[in-house]
Amino acid sequence: APNASSQLDSVQAPQHSYTDNGVQKGVLYYYRLKSVDFSLNSSDYTNELSVAIPKISGMSSSEVLPSDTTIQIPLDNYVDDPDDPDNTLVWSISGADKLTVSINNNRVASISTPSNWNSQETLLFRVKDDQGFEDTHSMSIRSSSSPTAQPPKFTGTISTTVEEDGQGTVILSDYVSDPDSKVDDLVFTITEVNSIDFSINKNKLTITPAANWYGQRTATVTVTDETGLSDQTTLTVTVNAVNDAPVLSGLPSLNLSQDTTVTVDMQPYVFDVDDNIANISWSFTNYSRISLSFDDSKDILTITTPGDWDGFEYVSVRVTDVAGDTDTDTLVVRVTPADLKAPVISNFPQVSFDEDAGQTVQLNNYVTDDDDPVQNLFWFARNSQNISVDIDHSENTALFTATEDWNGSSEVRLIVTDPDGNKDSVQVAVLVKAVNDPPVFSALPSVNLSEQLSRQLSLASYTSDVDNLKEDLSWSTANEVNVTVQITSAGLATFSVDSAYRGQEVISVYVSDTGGARDTTTITVYRQDQARAPHISAIADITFAEDTQRSIDLRSYVSDSDNDVSELSWTFNTLENIDLDLSDSDELTLIPNANWNGQEEIFLEVRDPDGNVDFDTLLVTVTPVNDAPRSRSVSSITMTENSFQTLPITDFFIDPDGVEDLVSIDLITSGEGFIGYFIDDAAHAITFFTPAGFRGHEVFLLKVSDNAGAQASTVFTITVVTQSVSGGVQVAYLGSGTNVAMNWKTVLPTIDYIEYGTSTAYDKVTEGDSDFTLEHDQQISGLQENTIYHFRVVSRNEAGQISFSADSVFSTAESGEINVFPIPYKATLDTDGRGIFFTDLPLVTDLAIYNIIGEPVFNQRINGPLYRWNVKNNNNKDISSGLYIYVIKDEQGNKRASGKLVVIR
Repeated sequence: APNASSQLDSVQAPQHSYTDNGVQKGVLYYYRLKSVDFSLNSSDYTNELSVAIPKISGMSSSEVLPSDTTIQIPLDNYVDDPDDPDNTLVWSISGADKLTVSINNNRVASISTPSNWNSQETLLFRVKDDQGFEDTHSMSIRSSSSPTAQPPKFTGTISTTVEEDGQGTVILSDYVSDPDSKVDDLVFTITEVNSIDFSINKNKLTITPAANWYGQRTATVTVTDETGLSDQTTLTVTVNAVNDAPVLSGLPSLNLSQDTTVTVDMQPYVFDVDDNIANISWSFTNYSRISLSFDDSKDILTITTPGDWDGFEYVSVRVTDVAGDTDTDTLVVRVTPADLKAPVISNFPQVSFDEDAGQTVQLNNYVTDDDDPVQNLFWFARNSQNISVDIDHSENTALFTATEDWNGSSEVRLIVTDPDGNKDSVQVAVLVKAVNDPPVFSALPSVNLSEQLSRQLSLASYTSDVDNLKEDLSWSTANEVNVTVQITSAGLATFSVDSAYRGQEVISVYVSDTGGARDTTTITVYRQDQARAPHISAIADITFAEDTQRSIDLRSYVSDSDNDVSELSWTFNTLENIDLDLSDSDELTLIPNANWNGQEEIFLEVRDPDGNVDFDTLLVTVTPVNDAPRSRSVSSITMTENSFQTLPITDFFIDPDGVEDLVSIDLITSGEGFIGYFIDDAAHAITFFTPAGFRGHEVFLLKVSDNAGAQASTVFTITVVTQSVSGGVQVAYLGSGTNVAMNWKTVLPTIDYIEYGTSTAYDKVTEGDSDFTLEHDQQISGLQENTIYHFRVVSRNEAGQISFSADSVFSTAESGEINVFPIPYKATLDTDGRGIFFTDLPLVTDLAIYNIIGEPVFNQRINGPLYRWNVKNNNNKDISSGLYIYVIKDEQGNKRASGKLVVIR
């Protein structure tokens, strides 16, 4: 019925479709939708939609006809479609061989039998509405002179067994005999029963029990042949019970202080269709710092946090039913210290810059944090009326700027926060020093001296200056030849020409203020035979809507006493946001850029073949039309623990009217979580924070609204990994026991280096990567023999944040003689471009490489015990395949080693 109120089902984004499998043909159904967010806020219902599928009923299933006979069937009498008139339905008939079939415009079907006809055929009637919904009906046509048909017969009752939550099939034709019909000509039907869904495709019956149901049902199966003869039997379906495992989900995320005890009722988080919750057993593992106790009789979990530890515990929770089936989930418990260490801002300087300029401040120089690298701190600003602060989060720099042409003193508050949400702030004094701004001309109109020899124009009316009064400005001209210009101190210009002059001059005009700043423009002065010149009638300003076009017939706005308007030529200026297209018939089409609105001025010039001209200015206004925002497809966002990531709102939405059109940004989480966020409405960006020690994922719903109230939303997941390094660091000796090669991978592109030393003070570092990458390798040489070294990986991501791997160790062995490898060098095996290594070199080494005839190929002075040669010559070109000789000498010129190198490319 209209005003549908019974909930049919629900789907969760990003799914946006639903299939209703319970629709009956010939019945009108009504649907309407509403959306609900994670906080159970719901929208209004959409406009109601009605739909129906046509149904064929009452039509004969078989006819017996003699030869040379025609019957007619008024199809409208046999169809029911509540939402479509009969005259809009489309009928078709297929399957005819010897029979002749047709349907006229009144939807009357004609069926004609041929002469001497003595057989039978099956026709398929099909009716379809304008939405593509359809129904079909089979009719058997048999000759009256053909032998008497034999009915189909079931061989007995049918029984089958299906497992709970499973599916079964029965080939119904296996239980039927019919001496004069083919299997394909038999039609099977079955009665409906509760708890089981039946579907028949030709002779195959599919049996689908309702979810979690078991038991027995009986249905009646009917078989009908092409002549309409039928038989029935009983189908018994037994659904065997299968134990369903319990389902554990939605465990809360707990954020607890040190030395705290809380209780959690666990029953709401488990469900079992077969068993009473009281019969479920619980177990808790994978925790070492917190204390847990569980009351089996009440399913109450008690959690006690220590007073001297903070961090995350990931408790593995397992539920088991009486049959032994299980499910697991993770209970995340965060213990926060009583004395969280916030970042501290100190000695922040006054910011000073010139008007219409700016100043950049390195924020990391003015903050300290006892438990977080300053690179991992997030800064934001509360802008004042005239001061704006643009923060580059990857470099942690702040660019201070002021409103155009403003100068004076103001204050801005800067706030810094760590990934745990601890903050500090500072009030920053900002001084913007006054700078003289030049005066500015607007476009000057042309001066027509055709009918008078002198004309005045107020240049002051076309001049503006934010710093000076107009009486403090002065105007001047240049490049005039035949035109005389006189300008008063008030900016009133008089343009004069001799009566014999005909022509056009472009004169430069200047305006200067008392500080010497100035602007320049040009003005066109012309004199012509005005009686013979073209004349533009005033073209009215044009206004039209965004994303539309407008055309102007310029010829209808011009006249010329001695030329046809088709002989005139038009020119115009180029506009920034509107394309102008002039046709051969002088129709000017205005084509604005997509989604642009605003104003532009068109300066028109029309000229006749004798050079006489006229000018006009046309103001074009494109009015805005709201374009609703649209959501983007957002893949999972990956972050490392103890970091932040700032994402522009344009990563989530597209608004053709520009991001400034979005006036409301709302973020909703699916319950309690550990990922923090900050919405910067002014910058149209969202920053997410991940605390140290957290790993897991959380789901967010992001909604935006534009100025017109149009909305869009998207759902996305943030996955947090514990550290940047994925897996471990592989360490191997490189040529000897005092050189090591290290390689590892990171979950995000980073620039990495190794901190190492004989203790966790890490007094040495390697050179860092040259670019952001997922795969890293480093070589460390000159290590002490038989020594244990501590090391950790330091990773800097593309946002400039730092993370550290856990402390690890490696052991060195004894050093050896000078070692060169690999020999032979095969370029096809060196996919990473590692080249040839020379290890255990003297501290200062001269390396020389020669070809087989003694010509020098490469030489290099090396500082340190390890060198990697890229197998290129002194011109940085790959050396060719062949045999080469290397010679190694120390700083005193003594030869320390030599040998052969084989290069194969």
